[in-house]
Amino acid sequence: MANRPLNDAHRVHRTDLQPLVERMIRARIYQSKYWQEECFGLTDEQFVEKATELRSLGAGPPLGIYLGAGPPG
Repeated sequence: MANRPLNDAHRVHRTDLQPLVERMIRARIYQSKYWQEECFGLTDEQFVEKATELRSLGAGPPLGIYLGAGPPG
């Protein structure tokens, strides 16, 4: 999964879904240390596996968003 648009990306209602994530947000993701060290160059299958390992999104408490029942205890 490189930093380039997919030519065979799925369309929903004749809409290309890739531009829906704003260009600035994509740029911040691609510049993040996590993306560069953990996600750059992954295949779609590997990317999904990596996503299932996530426990929170964002900067952590109080700014992060926890996945599941709540903050780790």
